Amino acid sequence: MKVIPQTKWEWFDITSLFKIEKGERLVKTDRIDGEVPLITASSKNNGIVDFLSKEVFKEKKKTFDNKITIDMFFNTFYQDEEYFSDDNVHTLIPLFNKNNLYIMLFLLTILRQSAYKYGYGRQLRIKRLELEKIKLPADEEGNPDWKFMEKYMRELSKKVYFDKKVKKVSLRKVETKNWEKFVIGALFKNNFKRGMRLIEIDRTKGDIQYYSASSKNNGLTDMIANPIFIEKDALIYSTFGDSFYVEGEFTASDEITILKHPEMNKYNGLFIATILKENKYKYGFGRKAFLNKLLKDTIKLPADEEGNPDWKFMEKYIKSLPYSKTLEN
Repeated sequence: MKVIPQTKWEWFDITSLFKIEKGERLVKTDRIDGEVPLITASSKNNGIVDFLSKEVFKEKKKTFDNKITIDMFFNTFYQDEEYFSDDNVHTLIPLFNKNNLYIMLFLLTILRQSAYKYGYGRQLRIKRLELEKIKLPADEEGNPDWKFMEKYMRELSKKVYFDKKVKKVSLRKVETKNWEKFVIGALFKNNFKRGMRLIEIDRTKGDIQYYSASSKNNGLTDMIANPIFIEKDALIYSTFGDSFYVEGEFTASDEITILKHPEMNKYNGLFIATILKENKYKYGFGRKAFLNKLLKDTIKLPADEEGNPDWKFMEKYIKSLPYSKTLEN
């Protein structure tokens, strides 16, 4: 990733940069299929949940275009086409004249740094959003340095390319009619435990993986030589709802729950990690996924004829996906 050159940065109120407008509720029964995206609270597909006709909307309702959307869980996206948004989404309308793709993408990246504050237990509402501040490059007069932001993003975009040698692939659709709900605590029975904190100043460099609450690099935070404990081949679940399968020896902080099962391997482990992440919206800075909450939570998994998790199906499915051979030793 390109490092941003050292420059002057200043804090700016959100309300000094944007006018905030809230979307309007539209129940499913009132929707008519069309071509205009409907943005709702979602971390997927740029927040798009449906495509609607303009006929649905009365005069008081409106569409937006070329704006940033932020939902109740602080999922933040840039919308480059006309769209509708529901009442769980806020639209940021620029009060500055430099409204172009490069500047909006720069601002989008900075805004996302505040996402850790919000989640299921502490949702983003307009009063909270109005109090937010973001730190931006500033010019000599202390105003946002729009030229610098645009130049930086233009230079960065030159490094993005599409490899024409990569073939387009279609992912297999998973049949879900034979899926059952499982309580996480019962699924992993007594094969779970919370990690133990080892602050950075007490760590010595080594070759044991140390995992903590991070959505980056699969949660890998450090490589250490003095672990308090060592685990091997397990799922990890962070207090913010991120889940990964770790192969080999590792240790983890107290922000991590370690989940193990005798039938689990790296293939079905990756399958379950993906399913566990579907509950991420429930957790955040204000409502962390500690054991008392996590073990009561439920997930849906493929089930066999006896109603048990179908470990073989999950393994077979992952092995059938494109690039699955990269998982082999």
